[in-house]
Formats: sequence, structure tokens, C-alpha cells
Amino acid sequence: MLDYLAQLKDINGQPLLACLVVAGVLVYLGMHVIERKVIFVDLALAQIAAFGVMWAILMGYDHENDTLPVTLYSLAFTALGALVFSVTRTRHERVPHEALIGIIYVAASAGGLVLADRFALGTEALKELIAGRVALVTPGILEKLAITCALVGAVFVVLHRRLMRISTDPAGAEAAGMFLRGWDFVFYLLFGVLITQCVSVLGVLPVFAYLVIPAVAAAFLFEGVRARLIFGWAFAGVISLVGLETARVSQLDPGPTIVCLFAAALVVFGVWLFLRARRFAPRILLRVGGFAVLFAVFLTGTLAFRKSAPTDELATAIGFARSGDPTQQRRAMASFRRFPDAQGRWFPLVVPMLADSDRVARDAAVGLLGDTRARAAVPALIERLAAETDDDVREGVVRALRAIGDPSAVHALAVAASREREPDLVVAMGAAAFELAGAGHDADLRQAADALVKVMSDADAPHAARRDAGDALRAHVELDPASHDDAAVATWWHGHRDQLVWQPARHRFAAPATGG
Repeated sequence: MLDYLAQLKDINGQPLLACLVVAGVLVYLGMHVIERKVIFVDLALAQIAAFGVMWAILMGYDHENDTLPVTLYSLAFTALGALVFSVTRTRHERVPHEALIGIIYVAASAGGLVLADRFALGTEALKELIAGRVALVTPGILEKLAITCALVGAVFVVLHRRLMRISTDPAGAEAAGMFLRGWDFVFYLLFGVLITQCVSVLGVLPVFAYLVIPAVAAAFLFEGVRARLIFGWAFAGVISLVGLETARVSQLDPGPTIVCLFAAALVVFGVWLFLRARRFAPRILLRVGGFAVLFAVFLTGTLAFRKSAPTDELATAIGFARSGDPTQQRRAMASFRRFPDAQGRWFPLVVPMLADSDRVARDAAVGLLGDTRARAAVPALIERLAAETDDDVREGVVRALRAIGDPSAVHALAVAASREREPDLVVAMGAAAFELAGAGHDADLRQAADALVKVMSDADAPHAARRDAGDALRAHVELDPASHDDAAVATWWHGHRDQLVWQPARHRFAAPATGG
């Protein structure tokens, strides 16, 4: 038992905490959503937040590394959605508010798909936003999520009476002098801020499940807010634990697994409430049993018509790759990721795409080769690094070479860093050269270090690039402790670069006297 708990803590400890933190606020908000009869508002806001992320990616930001600007883009779109939701709510509705929310959800979803097709791995990024990546949560992500949930939760506690009155009795609240649209905007804005953070971790669908399903289950049993909250938190906590453990044992994606378990639990719960309300009468039991048998027969019938020779997905993907259509080729490369053991079949088709006229296809090919650690692709990637004119693709090539980890790329990375004009890319290339270097790379690494020092000394370079260049240099060079600022570091390096020796075991440049 102790071993199991230790394993649970190591593997699912942080994901479980993330789920519980999110549930703590979303279960409460779910009661507002149920009372307002705007069930899809969460789904719509979550999809708008996802659309904002896709827009930020289209603007050149990396949703993995440029978290602040991506989050700001997402928040901006979510705030716009909150404004639209608040001003479109009227007292005498000719069209249900839920219909307008549904239209906005569909438009945001379609817009996300359109944007996803404009850059490499767009479909994968959109899938990640929809299904979530709770299994990959880190302490830093968890801390940011907890702070956001705590702050938004605290505001909702302070405004609880006013917001709950508007949710349960909007006519009475308006008669009492409350400005409904203003308070609606506050509600949806806070809601949107929370959803933006939650979607980035849990995904659109799990966030919707946490918001609606516990609140619906609690509404079946209890009238009071406190009782609904306690039951909803317990319900969400149990499903979170069971869902994460089921996903771990079965090697499934935890986000969709949790959503499916929420839905299954609600069905079982609803059937039990139905039977209890009718005091488990034999006639009712027979009816429920009949529906269960009918469902089993239906499912068995679908299995009976299963195709005898399943579709060869790899062969289909190879056909897409040979089609010459950029869209089909990107679909092919997304499929190839699922067949790393068949690299010999698809590798010859992907390498020529590195020189494709479509930059999105080139970027997708680079990403695939890096993700699958295709060592045989290193010469082609080195050639692409020297010839590529697009900054994003060059950055992708550097990431791919870094992931593959072949020291033969060190010389090319050092040369590219010395010629590169984009400071951020210089840092990426120089840092990658140092990480991959082994014995005999002294001259190449001096060239890479020269490029990093040049960025540090460039007053026109972005502050973040100068800082990162300094960090990379300090990580791999034993500098004079007295050299504190960038100017002193640059002066010291130029005066000592030729006396330093690369020590592969320590992965550092050091004076010969320090030993190897």
C-alpha cells in the first residue's frame, strides 16, 4: 500500500493537485452556469481562449516557451468574448442567449481549425488545447494555476451574494437597481481569466466536464449552495483520482479519460436516482434492464460488422506524402509520428520535404525528424540549417538537431551561430553546440562562444537574448568570478579564449591547470 501511494505521488501527484485546484473553483462556477442556463458558456469561452492561443502561434510565438505573450493573447480574446456575452444578454429574449453562445463556440472552433492549418503541427497544438496536458504539469505550472484560481476564487467569494442573485433572480436584481450588463461583464471576465489558465493545463473538454458535470449531479440531490459545493468537490476529487490512475495503468490520455469517467459516473448516478425515486419497483428495474440489454445488443452488433482487414494507416499516410499536396503531406507527417518503428518506410519521403517550397511543410518535416530522433537525417538537417531563410524553420532545425543529439552537428551549429543575425537564434545555436559537443570541438566551441559574447555586447539586442546568451556562456565557461557585468565577461573572454581548454567530461571550457 505504501509503495502504491509513493508511486501515485511520484507519477500523478502534481496532475492530481492541478485537477483538485481547478475543481475547487469550477464546481462553484458551475452552479452559476446551471442557474443562468448558459451551459455552453464555459465551452465557448474555453474555445475562444484556445483560439487566442492559436492566433498567438500564428503571430510567431511558441506556446511552450513564450508563455506570457501567448497568455496575453488568449486573455485578450477571452475578454472580448466576455464583453460579447454580457451585452447580448437581454431581459426579453427573442433568441435564447444559449443559441448565441453556441454560435460563438462554433465560430471559435472553426476559426481554430482554420488557423491550425496555417502552421506546422497546428493540428497537434489544437488537439493539445482541446484534450489538455495535465500529465505534463510541472511545479511552476501548478503554482501559477493555484495562484490564479485562488485570486479569482477570492473575488468570487467577495462578490458571491451579488453574482448569485443575478444568476438566480436577474429580474429581481435589476429591480433592485443592479446594472446587469456591468455585473455580467465582471462575471464573464473573471470566468474568462480562470478559463484561460485552466484550458492551458487541463484542456477545453476537461474544463467543461469539471464545470458542468459535478454541478449537475449536485443539483439532482441538494438545494443549498454549501451542500452542492461539498458534494461537487468530493465528486470531482474521486473522478480525478480514478481517471488519472486509469489513464496511467491503461496508457491513455488522462484528459479525455477523466471526461469519459465523468460522463459514465453521471449516467450511473442518474440511473440510481431514477430507480430510487421509484422505490426500485420491479417494473422499473425491468425497464432499466431492458435498456441495458438493448445497448449491449447494439454494441455487439457494431462489432459484428467490423472490417476483416483493417485500414493500413501507414500506407495511407505514405500515399498522402507522395501526393504533392502540402495539406496532405502535413497530415502524413502527423501520422508518421505514430509509426517510429517504421521509420525506414517513411524516412525517404520526409527528407526531400526539407527543401519543399512550402515553409509549413518544411517546418513539419523538421519537427517530425527531431521528434523521432532520426539520426540519419542529421546531414540533411545541417544542409537545411545553412540554406534556410525562414527564422521559424531555422529555429526548428536547431531544436531537431538538439533532440537528436549527434555531435557531428556541432561544427554546423557554431558556423551558423557566427553568421546568424537574429539574436535569439544565435543563442539557441550556440547553446545547442555546447550541449552536443564532445572531445575535439575546441575550435568550434570558441566560435560559438564568440557569437554568444557578441550578443551579450550588442546594445540593440533584446534584453532577454543578452541575458540568455550570458547564461549559456556561464553554463559552459569557467569565467573569472570578478567578471560580473556583460562588458567585463566579454573583455575577459577575448583575453583568455585561446588559453582555455574544452573538457568534455565537465562540459565546460576551463584553464588547463584545473585538470580534465
